Amino acid sequence: MDIETTCRLALAGILVLACFDSGYHRLRAEKQGGRVSLRNDPRWFWVVVMPALVAWLLGMLAFLIHPAWLNFTKMPLPDFLRLLGIPLGLVTVILNDWMFRHLGHNVTKTSMPRENASLVMTGPYRWIRHPMYSFGGLLFLAFALLTSSWLIAVSGIVAFFMIALRTRLEEQRLIDKFGDRYRNYMRRTGRYFPRLAFRSDRPTSDAMNGA
Repeated sequence: MDIETTCRLALAGILVLACFDSGYHRLRAEKQGGRVSLRNDPRWFWVVVMPALVAWLLGMLAFLIHPAWLNFTKMPLPDFLRLLGIPLGLVTVILNDWMFRHLGHNVTKTSMPRENASLVMTGPYRWIRHPMYSFGGLLFLAFALLTSSWLIAVSGIVAFFMIALRTRLEEQRLIDKFGDRYRNYMRRTGRYFPRLAFRSDRPTSDAMNGA
């Protein structure tokens, strides 16, 4: 089996697993907590992030259907580096499921926490405040490696950058909702990566909203 076919099959499998897992947990959260309007996010966010996500999605579909369509976007990656996207993608799917199970009904598509949101500090939230974005970035990286396409890489980076900008608004809304509990939580955790040094006291099982 050639490298292109291997990467296409791997990409399809990882994409199906990731979409199924995310869709299941998001639908479950909406049934438990109700819908949260996308209008809660500023217009500038959607104006930039939507074109990036559309470009990313079209690039992914093009690669799955006929990789030659993306030849003009090819990056000269060695085969071993492209194949590294397979274990990276599979591990990220597992990490995402771990995150979703702890986040529960708190997950939303926006930066606005649900009315019945709880402050989650278990699982990956014990060390980082936004593991959904951290793991999502790893998944984007896995897809960029598998496709070896700068279009996939650049559109993923743009989407991640916009989400990172929105994080400040999300955290302000969480402070408004949870007050000093969230401020204390921020002091001992990293935003996307664990702090090099943090207090090892075991947190209570309250948790944070995810976008």
